[in-house]
Amino acid sequence: MRGILVLFAFASLSLAVQEQSENIYTKELELSADQGDVKSKYKIALCYRLGKGVPVDFKKAWEAFTDCRAGLERLSEEGDLEATKMLADYFAYGRGKDGTDYVKARGLYYVASIKNDPEALFKLGEIYENGWGTNKDNQQAELYYQKASDTGYAPGCLRLAQILIAKKDRDSFVHGFKLLEGNSEAGKQFLDEFEHDLKPLKKYQEMLEQIRKLYTKLDTTMPQWLIPDETTTKTEKLGPQVEKIHKRELDYGGHHYVFIPERKTWKDAKKYATSMGGHLVTITSQNEQRAIESLLNISGNIYPTWIGLTDNIQEGVFKWVTGERLEYMNWGPNNPDNWKSRGITQNYVWIGYLNLGKWDDTWGTTPLFSVVEFDSTSIKTGLPQSAINPQQNP
Repeated sequence: MRGILVLFAFASLSLAVQEQSENIYTKELELSADQGDVKSKYKIALCYRLGKGVPVDFKKAWEAFTDCRAGLERLSEEGDLEATKMLADYFAYGRGKDGTDYVKARGLYYVASIKNDPEALFKLGEIYENGWGTNKDNQQAELYYQKASDTGYAPGCLRLAQILIAKKDRDSFVHGFKLLEGNSEAGKQFLDEFEHDLKPLKKYQEMLEQIRKLYTKLDTTMPQWLIPDETTTKTEKLGPQVEKIHKRELDYGGHHYVFIPERKTWKDAKKYATSMGGHLVTITSQNEQRAIESLLNISGNIYPTWIGLTDNIQEGVFKWVTGERLEYMNWGPNNPDNWKSRGITQNYVWIGYLNLGKWDDTWGTTPLFSVVEFDSTSIKTGLPQSAINPQQNP
């Protein structure tokens, strides 16, 4: 308990220090703005827009943006790089009363890109990739992401690597990981996103091997479930067989649960559960949550495992496969986030986020373990008898 209190006090102190720093920063900007500094006026507008050091106030933000536009245009014409980028952002993000104007934004970013500014190069990549104010042009997007990456700019390296890894040809795939190895900031961010979202790629097993190499190259702690050993290596060579982790069973609350350590997509796991006469597990109370955690706890790790929760029928409305109402929830931080990639949203839920029993939404195409629930403890699954009391399970 004392450790928790110390951690809470430290977190509260850190937050207070951050807020104090933001307040000081904002006051310094206001002083510069009062003295007529146009860039400070722009930054003050951002502070009101984002609530940094001051309460969020959209009216004051838009007034400040509009007030500084003329000054930014003058400085940009005089060749001021920072003012040019600020003005480009002004049009790209619809600040002020003029709304978005990607044509003007693109022209200004291009002016800054001539000076090899990494942020401007990256923004041009985004504009061409998404077709903002122009036709989509993947070749141009990759060109500008490459230029941004060449300057060492991590966001440019990360986005280019993601695009290359998602391609079908092996050369692009390998080149993408080489880029991440050469930029530790981009590489670690890629690993963070992978661990959080379990992003699906067609060359899944090959990607796992590359990711293991990347963890080692960047000297970053690898998640337990990714660490290879002799058993998993043998099963990978033999093909899609049962992994070293064995099936386990649990009787709890009048229901019978079976942990299936065979990696399947969410839909295949759902079909498999139905073929067994059960359904993907539903978790409707904190006690049931703890029981499922005990079933999945393997040497202190909770492996990524599908549960029977989805919003694939109505976006944003999560429902259990049995039709039970979603009342109890155990989402991880900032989840469900419904991350979208190439027009596909995250509609399926797994348990094991942050190596704990937290829930997270992701795409359904990543092969994970699953838990099958039967509505009676009299069900015989034909598995070795290993019913476990959740209070005694390690």
